[in-house]
Amino acid sequence: MDQMIDTLMSNPLYIGIAVIIAVIIVFGFIKRLFKLVGLIIVIAVGYGIYLYMTDPNPAETLKRQAREVTEQGKQVWQDTEGLRQEAGDQVKKTVEKAKEELDKQK
Repeated sequence: MDQMIDTLMSNPLYIGIAVIIAVIIVFGFIKRLFKLVGLIIVIAVGYGIYLYMTDPNPAETLKRQAREVTEQGKQVWQDTEGLRQEAGDQVKKTVEKAKEELDKQK
């Protein structure tokens, strides 16, 4: 592995090829990201048009739905309080155990 990295770094042609490949990968990722954002925007606009056409008071409907989602999120947060506490305790125990094992190895 080290030899391959040394070979890549020693030859400017290989560095150029690696940079081109990296740019292509990044460009493809950004392109997919823009497609996803565009799809989300189209869905949101479509939902807005649907609400406008079918609901006599779309602003109130959106406010009501936002309240419901917020309340459900708060309920989930409260319901998972014990799980989050247990997970935190378990992580602390695991870290302490790992430190003890590392100290034993020294």
